[in-house]
Amino acid sequence: MIMDLLQEFKFESNRFDSNLAIVSAKAMKEIWTSGPVFNVDPFDYERNGFKKGTILKKSPSNTNKKLCYFLTGSEHIVMIKTGIEIPEHYYTEFFFYNNPFLKSVLYGTDREMINIKIREVEDGRITKLFMKATLGSREEKYYYDDRKLVSINVKQWEGEVEKTGFNALFIYNGDELDEVVNVYSNGYRDMKYKRK
Repeated sequence: MIMDLLQEFKFESNRFDSNLAIVSAKAMKEIWTSGPVFNVDPFDYERNGFKKGTILKKSPSNTNKKLCYFLTGSEHIVMIKTGIEIPEHYYTEFFFYNNPFLKSVLYGTDREMINIKIREVEDGRITKLFMKATLGSREEKYYYDDRKLVSINVKQWEGEVEKTGFNALFIYNGDELDEVVNVYSNGYRDMKYKRK
C-alpha cells in the first residue's frame, strides 16, 4: 500500500483543476456550515478537538472558518471547501469512492497538494487509513466492538523516521460518545474531546 500511496501522491500533485471538474460534475447539493458538521472519518472533528458547527441557511458573506460541503444525489461528500481569512480563498479536499477504497486529496489555497488519504472500507466502516503528506505520512488501524469504534492505532513518520505513535480511545456513555483520549506509549494521555 505504501508504494501505491507514493504513486498516487505523485499522480495527484498537479491535478487540482482536473479533480475540480470531475467532482463538480457529481455535486448536486451545497451545504455551508459554521464549522465541521459531517465526519468522513469516524469522529474526525472530535478527534481533532473541534466543536461541531451548525448548518447555515444561506451562503455566508464572510467565509473565514466556514465550510462548504458538496454532496452527490446519494448524499456522498465529494468536496469540502474550508474558508480562510482571505475572501474567496479555500483549502479544498476532493473525495473519490472506488469500493472498497475511499480516496481524498487535500489542496491548499494555492492549489498545491497538501496530502492524500486512502481508506479501506469494509461493511460500511473504515478499517484502515493511509496518509501521505508533503512532510510525512501516517497509518491508522480502526478497531470496532460490533458497530462501535473503540480505538484507532496510529503510526506516524516524518520522512523515513518513525515518530511517536498513539492509540485514540473512544469512551461511550451508553450509545453516546463521551470522550476521545490519545494514549501514548510513555503513558501520556491527551484528552481530545469530552461531551458536556
